[in-house]
Amino acid sequence: PAPGDETRDVTIEIISSQATVKPVWKEGELRMMVQITAEGNFYDQTSSKPLLNLETFRLLEKLSAGQIEDEMKQAISKAQHYQADIFGWGRLLEREYPPIWSQVEQDWPQIFSGLQADIQVNFELRRTYLTDESFVIR
Repeated sequence: PAPGDETRDVTIEIISSQATVKPVWKEGELRMMVQITAEGNFYDQTSSKPLLNLETFRLLEKLSAGQIEDEMKQAISKAQHYQADIFGWGRLLEREYPPIWSQVEQDWPQIFSGLQADIQVNFELRRTYLTDESFVIR
């Protein structure tokens, strides 16, 4: 949705992304720390409101980061529902904490299905296209 006009849309293309995942074992609890860095371009808007000012630009970055985080949570939830470690978190655990892996390996599908993931997303807009305005951050 467009900031300030929830009935309208904006189009943002993700041009690059990178995820870093690290298992963390603390006080007998396993968690996965997921850090996502992404960049995108602002392409289009269906709102007639001017969006290309610094405040709205930063808000679009924040909303985009939130959208990426929501989609990542949905993907993790779906994989956990099917007990399918499609992300290779078991291999990461084995590499980072071999003794712990040897204890949980047999029950990994069940453990994976209840694993907590802490997701942090950093998203930056790089360029604007298909608009009458241009935007330069100084």
